[in-house]
Amino acid sequence: MEQSHSNETNANSKLADLIERVMHGRKTRAESTRIIAGQGNAGLQPDIVITAQGRSPVVVEAEYMPAHEVEEDANKYIGKKVVNQTHPIEAAIAVRYPASLAQADDMEKALLESCQLSYCAVYPKGGRFPTTGWLEGSISDLADLIHLVDVPETAFQKCAEDLEKSIDSAVSHFPSDVKVVNEIFQRLGLTEDPKAKDLSELQRRKLKRTQTGRIAGAILANALLFHERIAAAYIDKNIPTISETGGRFAENRKDKALKAWDDILKINYWPIFDAAKEIISILPAYKASEVLRILTA
Repeated sequence: MEQSHSNETNANSKLADLIERVMHGRKTRAESTRIIAGQGNAGLQPDIVITAQGRSPVVVEAEYMPAHEVEEDANKYIGKKVVNQTHPIEAAIAVRYPASLAQADDMEKALLESCQLSYCAVYPKGGRFPTTGWLEGSISDLADLIHLVDVPETAFQKCAEDLEKSIDSAVSHFPSDVKVVNEIFQRLGLTEDPKAKDLSELQRRKLKRTQTGRIAGAILANALLFHERIAAAYIDKNIPTISETGGRFAENRKDKALKAWDDILKINYWPIFDAAKEIISILPAYKASEVLRILTA
C-alpha cells in the first residue's frame, strides 16, 4: 500500500510538471496543503491544482485503475476557492492512471510518450463530461480539456447566450423533410415530447423538427468548439481548422467537415464527434452547409 501511494504521488507530481510544460500561462501545484481557502479546508490536499490569470482554478484528482473513488474525490472540490484566486473552482477533472504506469522506471517518460490516460470533467450539480464513460488520450488531450473547462462562468455564460442564438438560427435552416428529421431523431435515440400526443399531425411534425434541430444543433456546436481546439493541439495530424473546412461550395463544406471528423475520430473523442458525424452525414449537402456556416459564424 505504501509503495502504491508513493507511486501515485510521484505520478501526480510528474503529471503536474507536464501539464505546466504544455499549457502556456498555467501554474500547477501537486500534493499541496493550505491551498484551498476557507475555514476547515487547510488540511485538504488536492492531487493537482491548475491556476492561470483570469481563469477558474481546476483541480485534478488522479488514481490508478480501477480508481473507484476518483470521481467522487474530484467532485468534493467543486465550488471551493483556491488561496489568492478570484474565481471559485467551477470544474474538476478525474483521471485514471493505467495500472501498468506504477511499474514504469521513468514515470515522466511513460506519462509523456506511452501512457493512455482516461478522464472526465465534473461540474456543479452533478454535471459531467462526457455524460457517461471516459475520454482517453495523452497529456496533450488532457490539456485540451483543461483549456475548455477553466473558462470562468461569467465568460462561459456570454458564450452560451451567443451559442443559443446560433443554434436557434441553425434550427430555422433545419430541413422540414419528414424522412430526414425522423432519421436523425432515431439515430440520436430521442423520444417524442409528451405534449405531442395532444397536438395535430402538423403540429407534431413541427415540434419534432424543432426538438431534433435544437439537440442536433447543440451536438454540432459542441463538436465545432472541440474541433478548433483539437486542430491546434494536433498540428502534426494536419487536421484543418473550422475556417479551412468552409469550402466555396456546399458539397465541399460537408465533405471537408466529415473528412476532418474522421481524422479526429482516429485520435479519439468518440463521445463528441460520432453523433455529430452521423447528423452531418444525414443532412443534405446544402442544409449541412448552412447549419455549419451559422454555427461557426
